[in-house]
Amino acid sequence: KLKKIYGLIDLRNNKSFGPTEYYTGQTSEGKFNYVRSLNGKSKLENFRSTCKKIQGTEGTLWGAKPPSSPGSSLWIFNSHLCKPMQLMYDKNSTKLNSFTYRYRIDPGQFKVKDRPENLCFCPKDETQKRCEGIFFMKQCLSGAPMVLSNPHFYDTPHLLKQVRGLSPDYEKHIGFLEAERTIGATVEIGIRVQLNLDMQRTKSLQAMRNFPSTIMPYIWFEEGAILSGWVKN
Repeated sequence: KLKKIYGLIDLRNNKSFGPTEYYTGQTSEGKFNYVRSLNGKSKLENFRSTCKKIQGTEGTLWGAKPPSSPGSSLWIFNSHLCKPMQLMYDKNSTKLNSFTYRYRIDPGQFKVKDRPENLCFCPKDETQKRCEGIFFMKQCLSGAPMVLSNPHFYDTPHLLKQVRGLSPDYEKHIGFLEAERTIGATVEIGIRVQLNLDMQRTKSLQAMRNFPSTIMPYIWFEEGAILSGWVKN
């Protein structure tokens, strides 16, 4: 038999990324600093239909006067997370003595039932029911049984009830971004996601024959940064 080889941190395993091409804003209004292509490709080949679209910046700069009306959003594209992440405008705020706009990661971006546009992120060998509220990273991690979700299964009650010890909290577990209102520079960011294991029952191991198939939380983490030396004139 051929061995199935994968890595839990395959995307970071001694690899280089790019080249990455960005819009400069000279000809593409509204796309300043947005990713145009990765490795010479303008679409994400792991997915289908509209989910192939590359959306967002790397998260540091959004151009002059970023959108700030209710319902408006920003997109971050991070190769380590495999897919674009959406942040929704939350409120006007202040940070580091600057006037900023606060955005929060959209907790519903993994939903499929209420957001059929996300169904194309669901692998062809999975059901819509299994894809609800999560993102299967095996599509870009060489088949590794890793699953992305909101920390503590926030806003994912059908998975939350299958495990013990989780206490979802919006302020603690949903990521955020603070963007300066004039030039659109990110002064603070905290991207929070949870990695889970897709645990499946197997008959080949006696101890696992009665093990219930479930999405098992592995670790949640925050990838954050705050701008130092920032002075508001």
